[in-house]
Amino acid sequence: MATPVLRQAISPGSAYYPSVPPINLEPSSRCNLKCPYCASPTLLRTKTSMDDALFDKVIVEVVSKGYTIVAFHGTGAPLLRPDLEAILRRCAAANIWSGALATNGTLLTPARARSLSQAG
Repeated sequence: MATPVLRQAISPGSAYYPSVPPINLEPSSRCNLKCPYCASPTLLRTKTSMDDALFDKVIVEVVSKGYTIVAFHGTGAPLLRPDLEAILRRCAAANIWSGALATNGTLLTPARARSLSQAG
């Protein structure tokens, strides 16, 4: 039996996202765990946090383009940032934040959860 052949051409415009996909940011590439399944230990980049100037630049660009930041996550732990609430407030004030935060949870206390929630 012959394999069916795709006869419909894919146009260059349809080969890409019709719009910008959801934006996910990694506010910190540092992590307080060493999970055996995580890629973080194999990455050669410096373990650091995104600086405020870059965050401000991202916020301005996201606002100017009408995009949204849907999550903070990555190979790092966002809760390692003591200023995470300030960053969330800036994103919430710019109306570009949808509120997802991926974390290993080891640093999440009831007080920090309330603080994060109040920040946006």
